[in-house]
Amino acid sequence: IGDFKASKNLFEQSLNEFQCLGDAWGESFVLSGLRIAEASLGDMERFSDYERSALARARLSGDRIRIAEALSSIAFFLRFHAEWDQVEIYLQEINQLYVEMGSSEGVDGTRFSRAMLLVARGKLEEAKAETKSFIDYRRRTGDRNMQSVGLLLLGQIAEIENDLEGAVEYL
Repeated sequence: IGDFKASKNLFEQSLNEFQCLGDAWGESFVLSGLRIAEASLGDMERFSDYERSALARARLSGDRIRIAEALSSIAFFLRFHAEWDQVEIYLQEINQLYVEMGSSEGVDGTRFSRAMLLVARGKLEEAKAETKSFIDYRRRTGDRNMQSVGLLLLGQIAEIENDLEGAVEYL
């Protein structure tokens, strides 16, 4: 995006064009970019408005990937406000969308987000189980980078539990 002020103007122009065409998918896509520009410029109220509009337009388009991406973005933002119940609702819907699409990658990514939510809620045993499933999937797919992310989370959980030996094992 680079120059957020210039990008914002271009995104707004594109949004207007997609609105004139009645293209809900295009609107959702551009609104996602606009929200990033607004957040970078410090206008969190408009960021939130664009985020919710992006979801509404994605739902109207019927594109399950756009819907899942918009929900993921909102869930990510809500974590900063400790709105755990709403995050869980969004994660369940995201997971269902990925299951419907047959996206094991999407399901596994949602599993990791849920593990982080469980850590935040203090449900460490459940978080460990989700994280281990996440790591197992990444081993099967050969994604060593994401395996290391999962191991880092297990190390952090062990540290929270004051299990320093366990933390060292994962880290």
